Amino acid sequence: MYRIALVALCFLTGVTSCAGSPTKREAATPNPKITYSKETIAKEGDEVKIDCAVEGVDLTGVQDFSVSWSKINEEKPANSYPISNNDRVLLFSSKFRVDHPADSQQYSLIIKKMSEEDSGLYRCTVNFGEDQKINADVPVTIQKAPYFTDDFTKTLTVTEGDAISIDCQPGGSPKPEVYWERLNQELPYYGGKFFKANQLDIPLVDRSHKGHYVCYANNGIGDPANSHVILEVQVPPEVVVTKDQVFASMTEEVMMECKVVAIPAADIAWLKDDLPILGSANYKIKTVPLEGDEGVVSTMAVTQVSSEDIGTYKCRATSAIGTAEKSIALITKSPPLISAQSRKEVLYDLQRNLGRDALPVVIECMAEGAPSPKYRWTKNNKTLIWEVDPRFSLEEGTGNLLISDPTMDDNGLYQCFAYNNLGTAVADPVYLLNTSRIEFSNDKDESDTYNVKAELGRPFKLSCPKVFGYPKPTLSWVKANQLETQIEIEFVNDERIISDPEGNLWFTHITEADDTRKNNFQFICLASTTFEPNDFSMASIIELSVVDPADGNLNLNEEQLNVESFPMYTSNDTVKFIALQENTLWCIFGGERKHASHHQG
Repeated sequence: MYRIALVALCFLTGVTSCAGSPTKREAATPNPKITYSKETIAKEGDEVKIDCAVEGVDLTGVQDFSVSWSKINEEKPANSYPISNNDRVLLFSSKFRVDHPADSQQYSLIIKKMSEEDSGLYRCTVNFGEDQKINADVPVTIQKAPYFTDDFTKTLTVTEGDAISIDCQPGGSPKPEVYWERLNQELPYYGGKFFKANQLDIPLVDRSHKGHYVCYANNGIGDPANSHVILEVQVPPEVVVTKDQVFASMTEEVMMECKVVAIPAADIAWLKDDLPILGSANYKIKTVPLEGDEGVVSTMAVTQVSSEDIGTYKCRATSAIGTAEKSIALITKSPPLISAQSRKEVLYDLQRNLGRDALPVVIECMAEGAPSPKYRWTKNNKTLIWEVDPRFSLEEGTGNLLISDPTMDDNGLYQCFAYNNLGTAVADPVYLLNTSRIEFSNDKDESDTYNVKAELGRPFKLSCPKVFGYPKPTLSWVKANQLETQIEIEFVNDERIISDPEGNLWFTHITEADDTRKNNFQFICLASTTFEPNDFSMASIIELSVVDPADGNLNLNEEQLNVESFPMYTSNDTVKFIALQENTLWCIFGGERKHASHHQG
């Protein structure tokens, strides 16, 4: 049995290059072609026929025309040899003969009783003379069941994170189809049970990829062949500690634990302050394997904690492919202690603290202690179950209470409690309150201007309307200077002028510099709160006119006349000072002489 296919090659474009005889070239058809067999596969013992012929042109009698067969050894060309020339076999062998039908240019090579040694590449050479020739190669193989040259099970070892490509190139004729299987598991990356390809690629190996892989080869001849690969995955040491902080009281026993996964197995050592612990009456080290090849657990017990045992310990794992370690801090137990908290009041603006982009209101509470304290809150002396309201949360790592989109219903007295198994620390109560807008007692619009008169050289007081708001607003005075293209604002700063806590502006004596129209400025009374200290509300605008004294005495211009110093504003007779706060005594004097002054103590 054999298989033959004919392939046509356009060789000549005209009769002039076809053969040595000019007469025959002129008589030839313009499109001659060469045909030959494709790859031929036969069973052992078959007779095989491979064809080679020239068609489309009559070359009978053409000088130097020939068709020859050779067997070619591509790896060792020197071992190639000729078989036939036209219908004559050149070898002293009965293995071959040439079939040349009469009146044709076809020369078929017959291979008798095909055997393994007859497999190879056969070349048909058509020679047209004058070094004009063409070659046609025909592979001839004998059917062979798929096979592997190495039929033993191979073991491949890779490190987790590497890439690997496993190649499967079986022998056999015709060429076998190849597919992969991972026994009892799906194939990594490709999924499913089978993957058809010569090469199995795993671009990023992890420990789950270890297993038994089989490459199957099948070409329909005999039984499929298979090759086995055991994939072993090395895993650098990984160390996981159960707790990175362990708390202990003096003389009690504590346990530190770490889990280690490593392939191959790692050596485990415990260290304190980077010095190895070799074991003693006070230190007990134990390592046990986990089920399912999941690593080992190593524990170290300190049987009786002393002050010398407090410090940092390390669980270190070392294998042939790496080292890893994790630290555990042994800390002396201590009760909670409040380290930071909000002051007596936390204020918020009902309008500004609403909406998606608004920041939450924060009531601060932080505590130190070992173990780290947990936190709970009360509102108006009742337990606050903040978890049931999605607007409430505790800031991670602290006890700070966060309130998003606060409402009036959230106002109240809040208190934080920090606790661990050694006790509870209580923070100071804190009021959560909303601010209120600044309002003034005057009935005029903010745009209205007050006109006042002050006598030259005499003491004077400018009053600001009463102000209301929460927190209690603070009043201050500025001068609005009218420049050519803009208004310049500056706080009143003059040794003759000072404001008291109620917002009144006192002049020790009036001078021409205080006349607002002559000097092109205005006095403005402003209010602000500690919640928004840079946000000022305007209470009134005052234009002050300086006039001569009604009594006709121009004391400011005459050396012999003056206004004697006298107290214009003082603190109450009884003043209560509050500890840890700034306290002020007020004493403001009037008078136009240099020795007349005001004091704030």
